[in-house]
Amino acid sequence: RVDRRARDAFRALLSRRYAEGGFNVKTRWHEFAPSVLREPEYAAMEATLAGSTPKELFEYFVEDLEKEYEDAKVLLRDLCKNVPVVPSSVYQDWRAAVAAAAADADAAAAPEEGQAPAENGGSGDAGSYVSRLEKLDAGMAECFFDELLGRARAHEADEARRMERARARFVSTLRHLRRLSASTTWEQFLADYGDEHDVKALPAEESQPLFEQHVAKLKKRADRSKARDSDSSDSDSRSRSRERDRKRSRRDAGSDDSPGHRKHKKKGAKRHDRSDDEDDRKSRKKSKHKSKEKSRDRERDRSLSEGEAVED
Repeated sequence: RVDRRARDAFRALLSRRYAEGGFNVKTRWHEFAPSVLREPEYAAMEATLAGSTPKELFEYFVEDLEKEYEDAKVLLRDLCKNVPVVPSSVYQDWRAAVAAAAADADAAAAPEEGQAPAENGGSGDAGSYVSRLEKLDAGMAECFFDELLGRARAHEADEARRMERARARFVSTLRHLRRLSASTTWEQFLADYGDEHDVKALPAEESQPLFEQHVAKLKKRADRSKARDSDSSDSDSRSRSRERDRKRSRRDAGSDDSPGHRKHKKKGAKRHDRSDDEDDRKSRKKSKHKSKEKSRDRERDRSLSEGEAVED
């Protein structure tokens, strides 16, 4: 009897925690257990000597929830056919949209005057979508929304990876197209390569910006090539100019050693030599003249000396 009371108390604890949102149909024991380890109901269960354990009671409780959840999903799938869920969806907005869909479904199923009511529809009918949705556990609806949201986010991630691979293949195709140049337009590209698998695999809103980026790179590359060619041409022109100057300098320097110039130099040298010889002759004549005058003077002096000696 004590063990049974302990189990009943723990089941009541699970019901309270579920109503408070402490766990849902997808929760597992290892996730939930830390939140009840210090509860007296859990301690009483640990003191029992026979019967189910706290873990087993929790799993029985979740199994019952799973059965209810399967029924709830049938209803929610019916109502969510026109209520899309995207990665940015919010539960409150989704729940309001589902409620509106339930009302629309009941209105569409309402019998006209004189007709019998539909089996699962009709205003005020206990089997109407609105009434069934109102009775639906909020935890079930939120769990279903989380499933849809998870699928939407997984699909978005898969799509992002697929698009990334498609973009990589498209860019690789652009790099290997020989006829693609800096002057190629988007329309020309589509006309020539629009049927290529990697081109068709990517939507135009994705592929056109990549194409324009690639063409812009080709234009920059062409501009750099032109600039290099221009610099090389200027350098060659300067080199040719310097070579012409060097040749002109050598030609001017070589003209001083030309036969005519050498002949002119020889004639000048001969004239200079004849002038020097003439000066030498004149100098020698003057020296001889002076020497003769000195001889005559000495002779006169000697004659005078001898005449004075005779007179004495």
